[in-house]
Amino acid sequence: MKRVLFICLLVLMVICAFLILKTNDTISNSNNSKVVCQNTIIDLGIINKDSLIGNKIEAKFSIKNISNENIIISHINTSCLCTTADNTESIITPNKWFDIKASYNSDLSPGYFEENLTVNFKNSKSTPILLIFRGKIL
Repeated sequence: MKRVLFICLLVLMVICAFLILKTNDTISNSNNSKVVCQNTIIDLGIINKDSLIGNKIEAKFSIKNISNENIIISHINTSCLCTTADNTESIITPNKWFDIKASYNSDLSPGYFEENLTVNFKNSKSTPILLIFRGKIL
């Protein structure tokens, strides 16, 4: 019985270690380019609609090129037409931080929102990055 329990705990530890490594924010590309994201998920928390100027909700993602070569962003896909991103065709030079600004054009209806951005790179072998920002409008 102790042996079965030990094996189950060992398997559980291996699964947990895999999940921890998988959630690391460093994305390795097959062309040896690497990008580090400061935050891949930004939770804006509770947003009072009366405090907004207009109806745009904005978030800023910072990514860094930690490779020895330029990384080119070809385009950024958004989860819906109400979400936009700037800096869609840009070059990230080695060891430099780069900001991607996203905005959600809310109709100010109360409730939860979650918007996704997928950053795609010019090299087709590069791994896209999923960025998420979310919050709740009161």
